[in-house]
Amino acid sequence: MPTSFGQSILSVFDVWEDSSLFLSEILESRDAPNDEVQCLFDQSLTGGAEDWHYLIDCARSIRCDQNRHPESLDGSDILSFVWEIFDGYDGASPSAEPWGETDRLIALAKDLERDVEILPPSLPTSQPARRSASSRAQSRVKKQRLGTTSHYWSDEPLDQTSKTNDHTVHQGTGTALAAVTSTSDAQSFNVLSSLDSSRLNNLRPCPAFCKLENEKETPHSKRSTKSPYFLQKPSPKEESPKKKRPPPGTISCIPFPPLDSPSFGIIQEELAHDPFWLLIAITFLIKTSGQVALPAFRRVKERFPTPLQLLDPSIKEELLDMIRHLGLSNVRLAYILRYATAFVHQPPKSGVLYRVRNYDKRDMSPTPRDLSSGDSEDSEMSHSPSGSSDQDLEQWEIGHTTQGKYAIDSWRIFCRDELLSRAEDWNGKGREGEFQPEWMRVKPADKELRACLRWMWMREGWEWDPTTGERTVLREEMRRAVNEGRVEYDDTGALRILTL
Repeated sequence: MPTSFGQSILSVFDVWEDSSLFLSEILESRDAPNDEVQCLFDQSLTGGAEDWHYLIDCARSIRCDQNRHPESLDGSDILSFVWEIFDGYDGASPSAEPWGETDRLIALAKDLERDVEILPPSLPTSQPARRSASSRAQSRVKKQRLGTTSHYWSDEPLDQTSKTNDHTVHQGTGTALAAVTSTSDAQSFNVLSSLDSSRLNNLRPCPAFCKLENEKETPHSKRSTKSPYFLQKPSPKEESPKKKRPPPGTISCIPFPPLDSPSFGIIQEELAHDPFWLLIAITFLIKTSGQVALPAFRRVKERFPTPLQLLDPSIKEELLDMIRHLGLSNVRLAYILRYATAFVHQPPKSGVLYRVRNYDKRDMSPTPRDLSSGDSEDSEMSHSPSGSSDQDLEQWEIGHTTQGKYAIDSWRIFCRDELLSRAEDWNGKGREGEFQPEWMRVKPADKELRACLRWMWMREGWEWDPTTGERTVLREEMRRAVNEGRVEYDDTGALRILTL
């Protein structure tokens, strides 16, 4: 259920789960353009109306398909068909079984008329009348040979032939019965009385009917409610197994490097000594591929090398043009100006903390080392008074610049130790071997940061689970596979050893 104003607006849109929190924070912030927020708000208010109109149109189509009068009160109102939609409408046509026996008898009579070996009993007639009857019989046989056979004259069982519309069946039946009646009245005898039962049993359906039935549908047949292209299901052999795509934000885009590589390959390692531009780079990478975002970031950094230059109002349009192709250009510009303002007027300082809502508390102990060294946790935690509240655990030095988890995680991993003068870099340079860098306490959600920390933990001799934060001793098999380049990411972002 939506719990905030931004999530309430996005509830009617198709938004990825991992994007919902970020977009809702943008909508709730004052940095988003008012006209765009108002447009989304207006659309969210009428989000369910479109589905309702579609439902009513579908109910009207079903009522028209069943040929019911639109003003009839005999269960023909729109809501009755809306209930059929929810209850499951199959669109089945009325059965034609009551006319099956009639069609079979008509088909039998027509077969008897075409059989030249069956002759009526000889009657005393004059010679001209006999010639006239003979000429009429020849003319009838000739016409039958030139014409086509109706697909109704068949002795084939009803379940083996295709069912047709009731109107077509009634019309064909009436015409055939009239023809049989007129023929019997003109000749004044019953043709069936001259036949034995064995000959009737040997009659077979006309081959022309079977061919015509398979090749051509009746022109007046009722429109089906289901497309014939979807009636037959493909055989299991023809169905190819569909590979399930992993959720977005799961698999890293950077190949896992050997453990002796100098770096993992993400931009944060390059900007570890410049926290301002590290945060700016993260702003470019949000919801954007690094192949597109990083070239634009480097052009901006080269064009405006200091935070003070970015605050110049005259360069706003130029900066927007440089980042417009990344999408969310106004939102990115607002973050850039916020970071520049903070680092010019109120840069992060050691000991000055700001509360960050909905962020991980600093309660993780990275390794079971000696806690007496004082480096197992933050200095402000180790020396905090006994009466401090839990809110102290949610305060960070850059809390006044950002509330985003991705930005805070990146800054903690690569910049915090240097800001607090704990070490010369993010990996504990200049400190003793027992020192625990800040990155050992971080449990990020970003796929690139997870892959990077997995690689850094392997260099320490551990296999790290980014979901739980638990570690196990690095297997020798995994170590050799990583150094030989025989690993890949699976669908969960974990490493999988490739067999040669």
